[in-house]
Amino acid sequence: MTTQLLYANNAAGTLFAAITNTSTTFTLNGSAASLFPSPSTGQAFYGTFTDAATQTLIEIVLVTSNAAGVLTCTRGQDGTSALSWNANDIFSQRVVRAELQKFEAAADGGVIASVPNGYINGFTLSNDVTLPNTVLDIAAGIAADSTNAVAIAGTAFTKSTAGSWAAGSGNNGMGTGLTIAASTWYHVFAILNAGSYDVYFDTSPVAANKPSGTTAFRYIGSFETNASSQIALFFQFGQRFYWAAGVTDINEVIDVTAALYTLSVPPGFNTYPILQFQASGGMSLWSPFAGATGNHYQINGNDNWQNPAEGLVTNTASQIYARSTNGTSTMLVETYGYVNPHVAPNF
Repeated sequence: MTTQLLYANNAAGTLFAAITNTSTTFTLNGSAASLFPSPSTGQAFYGTFTDAATQTLIEIVLVTSNAAGVLTCTRGQDGTSALSWNANDIFSQRVVRAELQKFEAAADGGVIASVPNGYINGFTLSNDVTLPNTVLDIAAGIAADSTNAVAIAGTAFTKSTAGSWAAGSGNNGMGTGLTIAASTWYHVFAILNAGSYDVYFDTSPVAANKPSGTTAFRYIGSFETNASSQIALFFQFGQRFYWAAGVTDINEVIDVTAALYTLSVPPGFNTYPILQFQASGGMSLWSPFAGATGNHYQINGNDNWQNPAEGLVTNTASQIYARSTNGTSTMLVETYGYVNPHVAPNF
């Protein structure tokens, strides 16, 4: 969880007693401690020690508790070193570099003010103009992370499938230990890494291979590679993803026994496939959550294309159920895309 920084106006005091360079608690003279913020869990404030004699020595600390006049801190912050301080040396709350860098990260894409749980907007994915298609374009966006602890905000980015993840737009984006493979699904994650926004690709729907140093992540979409390990051409419009050309996922003779069939939609998530299908005889398609005896979309007749209006829901293995309703039947199912309810709904 990212620490929330606290602030107070004109907070300053002097040390009640000397402390060594290893001390993690200290007290201030009089009631000066009450002038400073009182952090709770997940909160803190930066404070600065200054020597009273010359006011040239400084040490920045991160105070995590201010209770009953005793302040608890982490020493030697923001490029300073822990020093020993004398009674009546000065302690105050000032603006420090670490705070300003956090504000800059928010402006450029990084940790910002919290957003509602589950919130996501933007991060639209698209094929880059570079051929062959090894680069993915990611639009600017903002989202709550997977645990709703922090917000992730980012500017427009590009990432390549050519190698292991490296920080920054235009660099490689493969997760730890991964190399691009043919006919494989990859999930795209917006992340915070070392405090900065970035993007990477993973075969895991739960970011199991996220880059070292990643402190927060959010799933923003998926892509599949073709037989040449290139990003298959697709188009995203909000939560709708369309293939540049329909994919024939099923073309076989079926009987009255229900069976699961895999479609060209992302694994690891429930999605709504956009299909057309036909059968030489009666057939039925339905969502796996209904079990093996379901009967959702049904054709009675021969060679009639149907569009189930995205009412089907796949399981997390990208599957739906199908069976013949009249002996044997030749079934042809083409997947034209899918609706992914886990990404941003905006265009």
